[in-house]
Amino acid sequence: MLNEMIFLASGGGSLNPLAFDPSATILTLITFVVALVILTKMAWKPILQAAKDREDRIAANIESAEQARVEAEKLALEYKQQLDDAKAEVAKLLDEGRREATELKQDIVSKANSEAEAARDRANKEIGLAQDKALAAIREEAVDLSLSVASKVLERSLDDQDHRKLASNILEQI
Repeated sequence: MLNEMIFLASGGGSLNPLAFDPSATILTLITFVVALVILTKMAWKPILQAAKDREDRIAANIESAEQARVEAEKLALEYKQQLDDAKAEVAKLLDEGRREATELKQDIVSKANSEAEAARDRANKEIGLAQDKALAAIREEAVDLSLSVASKVLERSLDDQDHRKLASNILEQI
């Protein structure tokens, strides 16, 4: 560029872009090397460092995500185990409840049968006592009737002691 200006200032003719100019080439190389050195110190190192930092951050995030995935799988397995344990416990409690219900049912039926048997025995005893009372009442009535008939037959009245003696004899015969 500097050469072009010098060339144009000296009143030279037109500029040929394909013509080889060693001074321009050397100036271009020097400019390139200086720019390369400046860019290397000022731009490339920070750009490469930022890329390396980003790469390290991404690797750390990937590792962290992998650890989180492994932890999540571990927690899922623990949860599944706890769920299976809870299901087994529920099944055990249900079986125990059924067993206790069956035992309670058998106890209730057994007590009801015992109470029914006791009630039947009491009823039979009461019936027996009622029969005995009824028979005693019939016997007394029979004695009274017998005494009444006997007194009419004898046509005399017996005293109380005679009645008792006669009643005892009749009862013995019956």
